[in-house]
Amino acid sequence: MDESIVKGKIEKLNVRRDGLKKKQQEIRSSLDKAQQPKDKNLKRIKKRLRRVYQKKNRFAALLPSEKEAGNGEG
Repeated sequence: MDESIVKGKIEKLNVRRDGLKKKQQEIRSSLDKAQQPKDKNLKRIKKRLRRVYQKKNRFAALLPSEKEAGNGEG
């Protein structure tokens, strides 16, 4: 794959990650601490975030210049 395409995909995943994190924060702020572990929406978002990070790491591995891009921060 072309490097610019991969960078575009990583950027889209970063946007997706930011949106999911924002939604996660909104849900967390609306629930009290006792309800959070049982909340289905939070679990679903957590799974989506994990998939986004995995996909981002896979794309980052294709880039020769950005081997460190997949280490959690963007």
